[in-house]
Amino acid sequence: MKTASYLPGLCLLLTLLLPVPPATAGEPPWPEALVKLERWPASAATPRLSSAFAVSQGLLATILTTPQGTDSFRAVTPSGILPVRILARDEISGFTLLTTSSPSPAPWPVISLSPGKAALAPGANLTIQSGTPAPARFAGRELLYRSRLLECPWLRVHLPAGSWAHGTPLTAADGSLAGILAGDVPDVTEAGRVLPLAAVSHFVKLWTDRQTLARGVLGLKLSPAAGIPRVEECVAALPAERAGLQPGDVILRIGNQEISDATAAAEACFYLRVDEPVAVTVLRGTETIQLTMTPVSAAASQPKPENP
Repeated sequence: MKTASYLPGLCLLLTLLLPVPPATAGEPPWPEALVKLERWPASAATPRLSSAFAVSQGLLATILTTPQGTDSFRAVTPSGILPVRILARDEISGFTLLTTSSPSPAPWPVISLSPGKAALAPGANLTIQSGTPAPARFAGRELLYRSRLLECPWLRVHLPAGSWAHGTPLTAADGSLAGILAGDVPDVTEAGRVLPLAAVSHFVKLWTDRQTLARGVLGLKLSPAAGIPRVEECVAALPAERAGLQPGDVILRIGNQEISDATAAAEACFYLRVDEPVAVTVLRGTETIQLTMTPVSAAASQPKPENP
């Protein structure tokens, strides 16, 4: 009987000594976090435009295609309807930040922009976080289209048949944000372009730090031929030309990133910041040269880049 009286204390001691498995964070509350974004006043010509989600309290992220200066929007959620206004928009990707003029009756869940545990690989399963979640599949990075370099580091995904709103989040297997849907891939059935999490995080940080989404540009054009990051042209009076870059130079490094091909160079340039100098290493003939360039605002540069 005495031995039995010690058992509860012994069990408690063992419980304290045994390792406790760490608590696992739940998936983001996507059904509650999704915000329907509408043009207002609504009409048959301007149906529901996009899906959005909060990246901080009162700050919504989405993709808007060619909004007009007179466009007004409203956020529709289960907790109410609120007018919203555009704070800033990136013309290349369509990434847009909006805010409300009054606080939401129920604060929107803020979606984490931290990367998931596993890197996406071609063939990875994704989930389209719409009103009715649907499966999608990651196809790979898309920076080249019809032998032309794109200026945004798009991801390509295979989508199920149907109509999907711009700005719809796509999540990885662990529920973390993988990117947001930006539109269809031209001439490709059931394929979409997705702005990756890295770009979303980049823009949100730009806004947090500088209250702008202005991207930095160097003013160089690359030839995608054979995948070699060879400079095709330097735009007059822009940083690349002023720093001494020449057509025919092969880019080896931009900042801390080694450049293996033209698409890697285009992606590295997308994340440059205005007025933050960057070291660019190039191969000119047999000579390795290091140049320093200070990016200028994409909006202020000419000519303006085009999207296919």
